[in-house]
Amino acid sequence: MLQWLERRIKHWMEFADFPVWYCPEYRLPLSCAEGLLGIEPRRADYTAWYLLQTDVCEKSQLRKPTPMSFDHLQRVHTRQYLESLWEPDTMAGMLGCSDVRIPTDEVIKTIRLACGGTLDAARYVLDNGGPALNLLGGMHGAGPDFGVGLCPVNDVACTVAALEDEGFDGMISIVDLDAHAPVGTSACLKDHSKIWMGSISTDQADLEGVEGFVVPMGCTNQQYRDVFRALLKAIPESDLVFVIAGGDVLRGDRLGGMNLDLRGVRKRDQDLSRHLGSTPSVWLPGGGYHRDSWRVLAGTALVLAKDSTKPISPSYDPMGERFARLSKELDPADQPPEGWLSADDVAEALRIPGAAQLKLLGYYSEQSIDFALVQFGIIPHLRRLGYRSFRTEIDRSQQGDRFRLFGKSSNEKAPPVSEDGYTEHLLVECLLEDKAMGDDRVLYVHWLTLRNPLAAFSSDRRKLPGQEVPGLGLAREAGEMLIRIAKRLDLAAVAYRPAWYHTAFAGRYHMRFANPIRQGQFEALMRDTSGHKLDLVTKAMADGRVTMNGVVYKWSADTMVIWLDGRQDDRELVEKEKQRVRFEILPESTS
Repeated sequence: MLQWLERRIKHWMEFADFPVWYCPEYRLPLSCAEGLLGIEPRRADYTAWYLLQTDVCEKSQLRKPTPMSFDHLQRVHTRQYLESLWEPDTMAGMLGCSDVRIPTDEVIKTIRLACGGTLDAARYVLDNGGPALNLLGGMHGAGPDFGVGLCPVNDVACTVAALEDEGFDGMISIVDLDAHAPVGTSACLKDHSKIWMGSISTDQADLEGVEGFVVPMGCTNQQYRDVFRALLKAIPESDLVFVIAGGDVLRGDRLGGMNLDLRGVRKRDQDLSRHLGSTPSVWLPGGGYHRDSWRVLAGTALVLAKDSTKPISPSYDPMGERFARLSKELDPADQPPEGWLSADDVAEALRIPGAAQLKLLGYYSEQSIDFALVQFGIIPHLRRLGYRSFRTEIDRSQQGDRFRLFGKSSNEKAPPVSEDGYTEHLLVECLLEDKAMGDDRVLYVHWLTLRNPLAAFSSDRRKLPGQEVPGLGLAREAGEMLIRIAKRLDLAAVAYRPAWYHTAFAGRYHMRFANPIRQGQFEALMRDTSGHKLDLVTKAMADGRVTMNGVVYKWSADTMVIWLDGRQDDRELVEKEKQRVRFEILPESTS
């Protein structure tokens, strides 16, 4: 017990000012990142918010990265290859979203920031010792003239080249714990005499310059741990260590192929952290294609900051927590006035004549909504997607209050073009009503659409029923804002009736069908079609090729709800129905 306490005190004293590199631009400006690529685009955001919300780090410990210069990038990558990154097809193919229009400049900005964060962190630890964490990096799939698997450039190799240019001449170790072998890093650094590279994965291919340790597909915590011990023994004494603490080793990861749980991954990081001690080390997240990938990254931070293996609560929602805190900061009063201060509020206070401005649900003015969209990160994300000059509109109909958000773009192929040379697009439209549901009043969402007219459907991103253009990738943010509205208006729930399977699927993490029988069928449908892409399931259902217990299953709209007081559905009925039914997708007719 005494040794444990001494170790914790020593760790706290050494790493009390543990630095973390992060900025909001670490989120890739791709509206298709979540649905098409299967990644959590907010992984860095969630981790940073969690560290602040739980007091693991103070705000001063979050360091904003400096974009890496192209001079440093060219020390590793060929000029021709770097120039090719501006070609939309090249970047789209590398990121796994072929035929999808992407804002290339903004994507490259994210990449340069990630590389700069790795370089900044390396400089810091060489001056101060101990570990540092960059919340985006470890792009080990990029070689001098190629990039694969969401790795357009190699931040570690570029950092090594930059440090050596600045005079660093020490021994470097690269410990790659990503589920995939470091093909790109090997190509970049295989001939370097002062670099040791070690990798533990399921697909080592005798890479030059890499000491590979192989684990079987589907390996368990214990199987991984046995091989990991051998890797630890192989790490030489080093002046600087880069650790790619891959999150794709987690059970259920879409691309990882391993079977570690969160506890096993945390233990991996703790063992390595203790092994390295105060040796200067830069930790990077590498891959992660799972809903809980952010928990792996946050767990790495907990190990480095506090040597902690305490699990993160399964119910903890970093976005919900952040939006709740922001709402309190925007309007801290328990019983606030009629929304945030608006031009009409000022006019009324000064007794200036004029009609009062219409407010959404009698509470939110256009100005207050504009302010909230900026604070909640919606407008900054839309800017990165290529929009500007935003404006909001509120009007009223028999069904309820409608809010619309418009933005302009310079896309000349999308008429009508306004006098200033820009095209205005409808981006968000929402129709809301304060409505009775049984004995409760709920925020009823009649209509919600999130539109990205600058994007295009493709063979990878097919048009879904009810869609005119692809979405914005902001469904979770929109859901959280609706929850905040319901709480502010003291309503019991948020409710809507999904007309299509994919719209119900989008709310699956928080929303539940009010009817437990329908919820059981919905969960069974997700279970039995989990091996198929969402668009294919939706199309099969529209074509009448989905059966439930042998009978064609037709989707019908039914109420889904999230109760803000935490009330639960009847799980016994849900589970009973879930086990009773089986769904099957029939093959398309060849006739």
